[in-house]
Parts: sequence; structure tokens; C-alpha cells
Amino acid sequence: MSFIRSISQYLLLVTILATALSVSLQASAADTVYIFRHAEKADDGTSNPPLNRNGKLRAKWLTEYILANTDGKITHVYSTDYFRTKQTVQAIADKSKLLITEYNPSDLKALADKIRKQDGTIIIAGHSNTVLETIRELGGKAELAIEHDEFDRLYKLTFTGHKESRKAKTERIQTPKKFPLNE
Repeated sequence: MSFIRSISQYLLLVTILATALSVSLQASAADTVYIFRHAEKADDGTSNPPLNRNGKLRAKWLTEYILANTDGKITHVYSTDYFRTKQTVQAIADKSKLLITEYNPSDLKALADKIRKQDGTIIIAGHSNTVLETIRELGGKAELAIEHDEFDRLYKLTFTGHKESRKAKTERIQTPKKFPLNE
């Protein structure tokens, strides 16, 4: 009888410790958001231009960089409903076997609220007037405005702590200023 009681107590203790460890790891898991402006767009006179040649090269570079630095473990890909933002992240979504989730660029608080509830590595393609505001909405630190001809800013936000009070560390990653690289 005492042997069975000892085993029962041991199993109960193991279960409690395993549960506590699991909750602790989930609550303090570091999640990452990569956010950047769409790549260079064509000057076709429309309000919704596709990427130009250099933009396609930048999108390829971003895909290779992000997949190499995340072991390909992307959980969500966000884009506005513009050709240039979708084209910038399409290869990331394809290689991650994910669909692109569209967001409203005029409601960045809603996007941030949604992302705060998600785990994993999240990719966001935005615009010169939305990237920094999205970073701020997520609790990160943003720099000066992105100029209309500036496409080389890639930000990585790393979140630590419990979901309710996560802290964001903002890092700007150096990317090529111009494409093609050999010109």
C-alpha cells in the first residue's frame, strides 16, 4: 500500500512540475516579428503598381534572409491589399506553405492587437507611412520617417515576457541599399 502511495505521489509531483514548466515556457516564449516596407515599385502611373526589377530582387533577398534566419519557421505572413506588398512577401508565404493575411493599413491598432495574440515568427509587409506606426503599436521603438525612395529598412521585433506584459526589443537589420548589388 505504501509503495502504491509513493508511486502515486511521485506521478502527481511529476505532473505538477511538467505542467508548471510548460506554462512557464509558453508564457515567456520569445516571439519575433519582421516588418519592412514593400520593395521597389514600378513607375507605371497607377495607384497600385507591381514591383519593378529591383523590387523583385529585393523581395528575393528578403525571402532568403528571413528564411535563413528563422530556419524557415514562419507562422503568419501579413500584407496590405496592394500588388507591391503582396509581391514582396509572396515567396516567403509560398516557401512557408502559408496564405498571406491581408490587413487594413488604416487600422494598425487592430493588426497589432491580432499579432499580440499570436505565437511564432510573423512577417509584415507595409508602406513608408505604416511600418513605423506598426512598430510603435506593437510596443517597439521606431526611428525617423521612411522617405518615399527608401526601401532598405528591415526591422526585427523580439518579444519576451508574459503575453500580458511583453517587452519588445527593436533591431534594425542592415539590408542592401540598392539592387542589383553589382551596379
